[in-house]
Amino acid sequence: TSGASAGNLGIAGSLAINVFEAVSNARVTNGTTLVLRDGGDSAIDTGALAVTANSRAMATIGAKAAVKGAENFGAGGSFALNITDHATRASIDTGAIIDSATGTAGAVTVSATATYGMRTEAEGGAEGGTALSPVAAISYALNDTTALVQAGAGAKITGNLLVSADQRVETVTDAKGDA
Repeated sequence: TSGASAGNLGIAGSLAINVFEAVSNARVTNGTTLVLRDGGDSAIDTGALAVTANSRAMATIGAKAAVKGAENFGAGGSFALNITDHATRASIDTGAIIDSATGTAGAVTVSATATYGMRTEAEGGAEGGTALSPVAAISYALNDTTALVQAGAGAKITGNLLVSADQRVETVTDAKGDA
């Protein structure tokens, strides 16, 4: 936030820049072997396996400038730039092995859930015989939520296979100028 007041000339400027990256992974990667064992209850099924990634991220930025009471010329400008890169991934990759030595795996769930938010605000104001209020707000959001079982992943399961991705996004960009 910046400001100026009184006198013949009033100039105020505000600049805000935010670059935000958030990565959330839950992966069974290439070359990994998961050995699932029965709990000793003599059951054939070893139980369920869940590979889950969750993310919740919010990026907020604001730039505000104001000139009050300038007699001849007033300029109050603001610029806000908000850049985000959010990635949430749950996967069983090619080359990963799920080995259930004492039976077969029950249900297998691979899920990614993400909630991404972004708010960018710029506000400028000026008073004077001649008043100028340049204002700009820019939001650039890259949001990616992925759940997958890649070809070549080895697993025997007796239950259901559930693969799901859920992404919720809200981006608000607001620029206000008053001269």
